[in-house]
Amino acid sequence: MKAVVLQPDNKFALEEVPKPEIKGPGDALVRVTTAAICGSDLHAKHGFIPGCGPGTVIGHEFVGVVEEIGSSVTKFKPGERVACPPATWCGICPACRRGEEQYCPNGGVWGGGEIFGKGLAGIYSGRICR
Repeated sequence: MKAVVLQPDNKFALEEVPKPEIKGPGDALVRVTTAAICGSDLHAKHGFIPGCGPGTVIGHEFVGVVEEIGSSVTKFKPGERVACPPATWCGICPACRRGEEQYCPNGGVWGGGEIFGKGLAGIYSGRICR
């Protein structure tokens, strides 16, 4: 599948990348149908996000269609259209239960590199939880 990937010399390129897979029971795969490039992506492009270097799949603003769900996903089903938030959170830690998802120690930002992304590549396909 295709993805926008950060290249050396502050360039973006459309590349063929492996299709992601369900990694856990709370995961879902989303086929992206519409995406945007925002200011955060441009910060990454210009080297302003530590740990977001060449090879990073870019993007965190997208909508799409759920293609596959993990065994414990109950709020989504294949074929449903979804709008995905630019960041993720677990929904069960103390910060999330207080409504302060921005402090979730388990959260991350799609395409945010190793510091903000916590293993979340950008929008060649989304991996959403619960």
